[in-house]
Amino acid sequence: MPSSYDWPEGRPRTRSQRYRERGETTMCGWLNGMMSGMGAWMALWGLVGLVLLALFIVGLVWLIRSLTRDAASKPANVETPQDILRRRYAAGEIDEEEYLRRLSGVCQR
Repeated sequence: MPSSYDWPEGRPRTRSQRYRERGETTMCGWLNGMMSGMGAWMALWGLVGLVLLALFIVGLVWLIRSLTRDAASKPANVETPQDILRRRYAAGEIDEEEYLRRLSGVCQR
């Protein structure tokens, strides 16, 4: 059997050339099984990449929804009629009698 360096120009023979000389075949008859163990790793890393991409998308959607939901759920500074009456009474725009009369009218509704 020739050695690994019996090729022209002193190049070493590849593994596939040595397998062909012995008449052996491997997975699909090519690459001499070099990819047989790597196929599982490639599939695993492909799935890991898909999971990371899915997590990124879910996180991005969650972030956008939480930011928009907070802005929409907070009511603008809406003053109730009682707040308006208190503010006007405190500012001196109305006296106590008018404040109490209007307050009783607001509370009856």
